[in-house]
Amino acid sequence: MDINIGIFIAQELKKLNDRVFYELHPDDVTAIFPYITFFDRDDKNDENVSGTLTVYIDIWDNKSGNTLVLETLSKNIQKHFKNMVFSSSKFWVRFLKGSVLALPDTDPKIRRRQIVLIVKYYNKEEL
Repeated sequence: MDINIGIFIAQELKKLNDRVFYELHPDDVTAIFPYITFFDRDDKNDENVSGTLTVYIDIWDNKSGNTLVLETLSKNIQKHFKNMVFSSSKFWVRFLKGSVLALPDTDPKIRRRQIVLIVKYYNKEEL
């Protein structure tokens, strides 16, 4: 993922929840739930100027019997990114509809949702 796009996604997620981490929750930070992790898979074209990102946003909560906070945060993230278009001097991105999965965790107290977003981007700095 282009570093500028990664920073943009993290900033947007932090508007919805202040505990956002790229790829993994750090081991040296006490887990305060709910928190969000995100990562991507980049399908760049040959010129490295434009492409498609698949962004995976995982929401983690430890309320085993109540998923209200988890579901609300999931819906807020989907709504926030739905058809979002953003342009800066460095890049242009458009978020397309993705999907939501309820994923089991090995710890029965942990609840998790994964939002998958498709992101079209154009890197202006590579020109």
